[in-house]
Amino acid sequence: MQRLKISAMAALGAVVALSLAGCRDDSGSVIEGAYFGDGALDNSRVLARVNGYAITDRMVDLRLEELNPSERRRFEGPDGRRVFLRQMVDELLRTRAGEEMKLDRLPEVARVLIAQYRETMDQALRNELIKDQEPDIDAVRRYFTANRDKYVRLGIMHASHIECATGEEAEQAYILLTVERQPFDRVVQTFSRNPETKPLGGDLGQFNRGGFIRGVFNGKAFSERVWDFEEGIHQPFEFEERWHVVKVHSRSYDRPQTLEEAYPAIVRDMLPGFQQDIIENWQRKARAAAEIQYFGEYRPGQGKTDKELWERAFYVNDQQQKLDLLALLVDDYPDSRYAPNALFMAANIVLDTWGDRRQASVFLGELLRRYPDSEFTDDVNYILENMHKPEFLQPRSIEDLRQDR
Repeated sequence: MQRLKISAMAALGAVVALSLAGCRDDSGSVIEGAYFGDGALDNSRVLARVNGYAITDRMVDLRLEELNPSERRRFEGPDGRRVFLRQMVDELLRTRAGEEMKLDRLPEVARVLIAQYRETMDQALRNELIKDQEPDIDAVRRYFTANRDKYVRLGIMHASHIECATGEEAEQAYILLTVERQPFDRVVQTFSRNPETKPLGGDLGQFNRGGFIRGVFNGKAFSERVWDFEEGIHQPFEFEERWHVVKVHSRSYDRPQTLEEAYPAIVRDMLPGFQQDIIENWQRKARAAAEIQYFGEYRPGQGKTDKELWERAFYVNDQQQKLDLLALLVDDYPDSRYAPNALFMAANIVLDTWGDRRQASVFLGELLRRYPDSEFTDDVNYILENMHKPEFLQPRSIEDLRQDR
């Protein structure tokens, strides 16, 4: 999980936005500790006082954390920290002066502060919801089965070469190696024209197919050229107007990873969608538990009946607009006979258009939860059970699905 980063403006905005709601002391100033720090108990050394307000060692540390790395480097070392403390003093003087002038009451300022507070709390909640949450082993196994081709342990080759100016030189080198059995590194010193690999005895190191090779012009293409070579010394070949004699010391071929080997990568790949599911599930529950009222033209249907919304969604061409209309239908008319159809269509849209199995599962799960006795129940269960199989081809209609079964 990424650590929540809050800019100085966002942190200050959060505090002052609270002050707009009445969190001020009798003098009208922001409560003690609101300018720097994180509101936690701070017993660290006081480094400065500004009109009685203490700036502590910990406040400086936390304020430095708000800077990006390049800015922070400017203030490294004791002298840099002293300079930064003086900047914090100036920052505090300006902030307090702005408060005394009641600038936080200006609409354009209040709007920014309120927006910063809202965005900070929104992100803080999201981070809290997903903190320490990871897919369980069954989910990882299903994902691995559906994406097995994605997880491959790349083969590795270790090779050396002699780079010659002409084919005749390369042939001479090859004869010395294979007929006279001279040591490879000795022949390298006699014939190699490569200033980077010659001092290394021609060693190219270890590389994958299509991987970078040090010291060889167009090394990626070179690795492709030699990848199918077996262990041993190979006949000269021309590459990029030079001739090469290659010795393969060792090699291994690509192979599928086991679940254990691929586990960290699988979790990393799953995490964005997994975390989004957690947030969306929380959002659905929060919306269901809240008392929400819409008025005027914003009332359910926006003046359209459930049938009209369904027809508009059915005939509109833009897929995202179609999804938005289907969501409105389900939200505005949850008891409509078209609502199960809308969720089923939405699942098919995200599968057919974007191949988004995660979002399709959300729509289908919602369909089962809300409408367990709908005509789609068997079809939904079949899709959910088979959707993550590599060979599964999502049908575009119920008729196709039933015929496939």
